[in-house]
Amino acid sequence: FGPWVDACAEGDRLRSTYVIGTTTTDSDGDGNDDEFVEPNALWSGTSFAAPYALARILGHADAIGATPRQAWSDLASSGVAKFA
Repeated sequence: FGPWVDACAEGDRLRSTYVIGTTTTDSDGDGNDDEFVEPNALWSGTSFAAPYALARILGHADAIGATPRQAWSDLASSGVAKFA
């Protein structure tokens, strides 16, 4: 967050794929290892926020029939560069 950021997206507790089983990570902070019973999990960080922002830009490109660069320019100039 700051004036140097051109675009941002939600990066907390985003659902993505995961192998079913138990991991030695306590991602939810309850003091227990996490057990995944579904083929997905909740993740946080820029590694998950960046693809979300890109998907929004590409979706906008498709909607307006533009290149990704043109879509980004359109979103940035309209002030819609914060994807939540």
